[in-house]
Amino acid sequence: FAGRCYNATALAQKLRTKIELSNPDHIVEVLAKGFLAEGYDFLKQIDGAFSLAIYQSSEKRLTLINDIYGFYPLFYAKGESAIAFCNEYEPLLELPFVDKAINKRAVADIVQFGLVTGNQTLLSGIQQMPPATVLTYDAIGIQMNTYSLQNHPEPIQVTLQEASRQ
Repeated sequence: FAGRCYNATALAQKLRTKIELSNPDHIVEVLAKGFLAEGYDFLKQIDGAFSLAIYQSSEKRLTLINDIYGFYPLFYAKGESAIAFCNEYEPLLELPFVDKAINKRAVADIVQFGLVTGNQTLLSGIQQMPPATVLTYDAIGIQMNTYSLQNHPEPIQVTLQEASRQ
């Protein structure tokens, strides 16, 4: 876990009615058990910026999750039968299975758009998780899904004059 969760106490109180929490003050336990119990609906309730890794040993499944804005980057590299992840890409370069070749498509994006698009990085063997993404790695392989904040209130529609008075 890296990041912040501003409503962890409220989430823990809500979860305690459904599941057992051994330490409701431990943000990682609250977020991990909340996601495993409620899935994507739980992610919509989190107020914060974070990246989170959950390993379920019984299912041999790794789940990586990041917040809707992607404030805490999460990089990953996939080998023949392994996956590695980190909040910066440099440590991944130490792994023998990581392709360190320059990603020509990413370079073209920088020239054309001024940034790297999608989940690419400048290195072919390292990807970055897009914001609001859940990556699952298990015997099937890598699966990526996104989530949204449909449960959050709609933005308030005001004119510039109304906003300046408030």
